[in-house]
Amino acid sequence: TTLALSTYSSRNRQSYGEDKVSFAVSDQEYQLLTKSEDSSFPVVNVSLNEQSINLKAPHPFFYQTVQVGFERVFNEERDSQGIELVKEYYDENGKQLTTVKQGQEVTVKLKVRVTGSDRVNSVAVVDLQPGGFELVRSSVNRQFSAWDSEYIDVREDRLVIYGDFDQGITELTYKVKATASGQFVMPPVFAEAMYDPKTYGYSAAGSLTVTPSE
Repeated sequence: TTLALSTYSSRNRQSYGEDKVSFAVSDQEYQLLTKSEDSSFPVVNVSLNEQSINLKAPHPFFYQTVQVGFERVFNEERDSQGIELVKEYYDENGKQLTTVKQGQEVTVKLKVRVTGSDRVNSVAVVDLQPGGFELVRSSVNRQFSAWDSEYIDVREDRLVIYGDFDQGITELTYKVKATASGQFVMPPVFAEAMYDPKTYGYSAAGSLTVTPSE
């Protein structure tokens, strides 16, 4: 997409001229910022408090909006539109946990269930970790039991898994370590078929207690 937009811009520069796009936000007028190290395109930063944005330009143009951050209020009820998700924590003896000790490594069991009659292809599963927990990277690999992922992206605060899921339940397991004590929100796990946005699901938010180490 980046190459296509760059080529389109180069070929039509003589017809349209230089980019002169302005963003009218509320009562303020923001000129398009120049290219930055983080972006190949000109950008403008707009507050989330703004209710509307008016874009003006003397010629056709492409634009993209990007929002980053975390939900302030999580839904305590799960939703399933073709995909069901359940996330649970277990100790080394296979006992399900609601309380963890600081410094303890626990096993995460993430169950993905396709509720329809067909296989769901190209699914992205985003597993945001609670605060005070870190992924044990050595426990994450492309093969989860008998299921193979297409790609795994291990980040500081989340695990993103891409792959195809057959009808029924697929169980994905890995380990996390509790690094801080306190009461933590367990964010919902979200999954969506990348080429079929109507097929998605997210688990219910929960809470997890980490007791201080001795």
